[in-house]
Amino acid sequence: MTTSESIELLVAFAGGGLLAAALGWARTERSENRARAHELAKLRLEKLYGPLYFLTEQNAHLIEHVSRIQKATDDELVNKNWATDEQTRTTVNSDIMQAIGVANTHVSAVRKNNALICTLLSNHYSYIHIEDSDHLQKFVLDHSRMELEFPEGTGLAIPYQVYKRLGISRFLHPEMNNLVRSRVLSLQKAISQ
Repeated sequence: MTTSESIELLVAFAGGGLLAAALGWARTERSENRARAHELAKLRLEKLYGPLYFLTEQNAHLIEHVSRIQKATDDELVNKNWATDEQTRTTVNSDIMQAIGVANTHVSAVRKNNALICTLLSNHYSYIHIEDSDHLQKFVLDHSRMELEFPEGTGLAIPYQVYKRLGISRFLHPEMNNLVRSRVLSLQKAISQ
């Protein structure tokens, strides 16, 4: 074998070794990337989106129940033709106020959950998908407005015309609930793969 053939053979072996090493490195890198993505999905679900899903769904059920209380109160108490004597009116008004009190207790639970949601978002902001940030920030703004402009147990803290002009702040954001539900399902799917 000549020197040039020996050099060609040596280069061929070295080149093949380099190619095998490069392929091995690429496979390892891809596997490590998948493991990191899996771990991030797991952390996002455990630290943020799972608890967020629980609280947003609980709020949706509470508000739905408040609506049922309001409808039942209207149907059974408000929209009935009661006798006009003082005792009947006092009893009916008392029953209405009792039902409103129970509904308000549920609304208070929603407000507390919303405060927990804001704390959760603040403490685990690094786990938020960037695409979700705008919806979640709108929720935080509405919660802040609700606390400042409509404090619990009091009336509106700013003039009604100003409040109307700013737009009504909401307890519940169905689009956020849908986004969180969708995110939980996608994270669960990512974790199971």
